[in-house]
Amino acid sequence: MRQLAIIDAARQLFMDTGYRGTTLEAVIAKAGGSRETIYRVFGGKSGLFGAIIEEAGAKFAASILEPVALGLPPREGLTRVGLQLAEVWHSAEGTAINRAVVSEGLDAPELVAAWYQGAAARSIDSLALYLHGQVAAGALMPLDSRLVARQYVTLLMGEFAFSLIAGIPKTSSFDEQVGRCVNLIMAAYQIVT
Repeated sequence: MRQLAIIDAARQLFMDTGYRGTTLEAVIAKAGGSRETIYRVFGGKSGLFGAIIEEAGAKFAASILEPVALGLPPREGLTRVGLQLAEVWHSAEGTAINRAVVSEGLDAPELVAAWYQGAAARSIDSLALYLHGQVAAGALMPLDSRLVARQYVTLLMGEFAFSLIAGIPKTSSFDEQVGRCVNLIMAAYQIVT
């Protein structure tokens, strides 16, 4: 239970004060525990940040599998995944994570690695699983589902990254931006459904 309290306290502090502004002393003051516990369990501040990314990435990757369970056709499934990604990226936690990775990534490459493994790669893997299922069901022509998943996530990141990093608030739904990305993937792979 102490680990969960430490993660929750650190998550809140990272969102409130950023990665650089969060100290282990502040985490300990908020959650209890000790520096020794944080270093033993998480390996320090970057490991704690990685645990938060891992948890967030696991939750999101599981939510991507919803289109698989629902058996949604490609356009609907890609749209749902795109909208989910946009909402997660623009949440308080998603914004804090992405800003920390961008601002601290050069000095702390382990943050970029944690972000990629915990969030990006999991999202791509889950989306690839969905696409593979669509190929197996005959809804898509044979394709490299992992490549297409990576391309789609990259398109979405291009649509949202600049406003997200700059802190520009969401002014409307994400339907138009996600729709552009879906249309590009559908056209590139001649998906007609």
